[in-house]
Parts: sequence; C-alpha cells; structure tokens
Amino acid sequence: MASLISFDEALRIDPQHRKSLLNSARVLLDTGRPGEAQGRIERAMGLEPLSAEGLRLLGRARYEMKQVPEAIDAYQRAIALDERDVWAMNNLGLIYIQQDRSEDALPVLARAVELRRDSPVFQNNLGTALERTGHPAAARKAYEAAVAAERPESLPTVHP
Repeated sequence: MASLISFDEALRIDPQHRKSLLNSARVLLDTGRPGEAQGRIERAMGLEPLSAEGLRLLGRARYEMKQVPEAIDAYQRAIALDERDVWAMNNLGLIYIQQDRSEDALPVLARAVELRRDSPVFQNNLGTALERTGHPAAARKAYEAAVAAERPESLPTVHP
C-alpha cells in the first residue's frame, strides 16, 4: 500500500493538507477500512466544512459502515453544495435502489444522467430505478444508452 504510505508522509509534513487527507481516505475505503477513512474525512471536513467532495466521501464511508441514514444525509448535503456532483447523485440513487426506494432514486439519477449522458454506470443505475418503478420502455432506453456508452469507439482515448 505504497500510496497510503506516501499520503501519510505528506501528512507528517503538513497535517492540515486536505487533499492528502481525502485521497488517503479513498485508499482506506478501497481497502475496506471505512472507520479509518471516516476519521481522515472528518479531519478534512474540519478544515473545509463546506466541501462537497468531503461530504461525498463521508457518505461512502458511512454507507460502508452500515450507517444508511447518515450516508443519505451526507450525499444530500454534498449535492446541495454542488448541484453538479454527479457521483454524489449516483451514489445516493444507488443507496435508494438498494433500500427499495427506487421512486426516490429516479430524480437524482435522472439529473446525473442529464449532466453525464456518456456514463454507462449512471445510465445503468437509472435503468434499474426505471425498471423497478414500472417504466420498462424508459428502462430499456437507459440500458441501451449504457451499452452504447461502453463501446470502445465511445470511450475517450485519454483519461479526462
């Protein structure tokens, strides 16, 4: 876990480096350590309380710790701060789907797709919400858009 070691070194040099706190939290989340990640996220949030990025990561950590209402709240707050945070929208919509609240997922996933039509993940999640709420034709269109977005010719040649 060389990346975590590097972030920890950066934090030894500057314990207030917000980006190192958030990026190290991502590494911790990716390695199944949401409790440790939450501590770093909260430290970063102490430095910048109105950070949509921090709130999005906090939502992820809380969800992974089975704190569903708190995760939903964090994602909603992230979206309120940044109405273009498509990942917060997608993650919130996915939680709603997993909680059998697909009606609640529709507006946030529709907005994510509106902002990023080329995302197969967002299109697929919208399709799932549409299917579960009794809109099979619209779900099919979303699924088709997800497949089209995954075709090699539609993928960027350089990571954006």
